[in-house]
Amino acid sequence: MPQERGKPDRDSSGRRETVNLRNDRNWAELIQEVRVIHPAIRIMTGFLLLTFLQTGFTDVDRVTETIYVVVLIIAILTTLTGLAPVAIHRTLFASQAKRATVDISDITLRVCLCGFGLMLVGTATLIFDVAIDHTAGAIVGISVFAAIVITWVVVPICSRRFHARRP
Repeated sequence: MPQERGKPDRDSSGRRETVNLRNDRNWAELIQEVRVIHPAIRIMTGFLLLTFLQTGFTDVDRVTETIYVVVLIIAILTTLTGLAPVAIHRTLFASQAKRATVDISDITLRVCLCGFGLMLVGTATLIFDVAIDHTAGAIVGISVFAAIVITWVVVPICSRRFHARRP
């Protein structure tokens, strides 16, 4: 049975709050996540943009250039996606659509996190590709990807299952 907006109800976490309070809390938590990830995205995107300006970077082969361009495109798209919750909020502000704002922003932040993971993999691959060789770049890229999958996917899923079994 749907809950009325002004009537407190207990959710699955045991909190007693109205739908509006829950939406406000979810929005505040989501924006905090944006505040955490966005500086890292900006720093890495800046690093990638400045890499192109380095004099030694002109002596790279076609494979390294391709890796660089792909990672740079991912970084730019990730930056845009990371700012999407702010744009969504600005568009839906004061329209009584906080739940939609939270839901859409949650999706964009998940996409942003995937993009950031790809940025990490690509940047690590690029650095080791330039510093050592293509094989080292590939090994490091695969290793970083595996670490991301373990820490960002496997551990949270296992934690959720463990938490769900506890009384």
